[in-house]
Amino acid sequence: MEVGAILARRGRPPKYTNPKMVHIYMSSEDLEEFDRQRGKLSRADYLSILIRSKGKNIGVVLRENEELKRQIKKLEMKVIAYSKKIQKYENMLRALKETKIDDKKKNLEIVEQIKNELTKLVELKNKRSKELNPHRIEELNREIKKTSKKCNHFLEKTQVDKTEFWRLVNSGNIEEAIKLLTR
Repeated sequence: MEVGAILARRGRPPKYTNPKMVHIYMSSEDLEEFDRQRGKLSRADYLSILIRSKGKNIGVVLRENEELKRQIKKLEMKVIAYSKKIQKYENMLRALKETKIDDKKKNLEIVEQIKNELTKLVELKNKRSKELNPHRIEELNREIKKTSKKCNHFLEKTQVDKTEFWRLVNSGNIEEAIKLLTR
């Protein structure tokens, strides 16, 4: 039994002129539900729900609508959480790239230090081969040992095979040893 009527503006959005007036007749249960929802929903929301219900119980449709809103909020929260995770991983990736660049710079610095020590080592060995004074030879041997230790210290920071490196250095292939460092 149709009890009440609500006038509503249905039709085109507000930017258009002359919207159509529509009379909607509701059953007494629908009117009671509307009165209960009056503070919670706008009239337009209630009418759109009423139109979507097409003869179903409006209370059920409203509960379904609330459940859908809750699910949407949960999904929005998940999206926010995932976007924060993505942001975190992007920051970590950016930091890793910067670290990688820093590591490359450090490796180049280490290679440069090893080159310097090797040239010093070669000079010391050349001096030793020309030296006749036994005290001076002993002193040069100590300096060669110190320089070798420095080279070993720098080599530990790289991932180069020490035996291969020293084999190349001792055979006089210093360029090959340096190439081994830069691989």
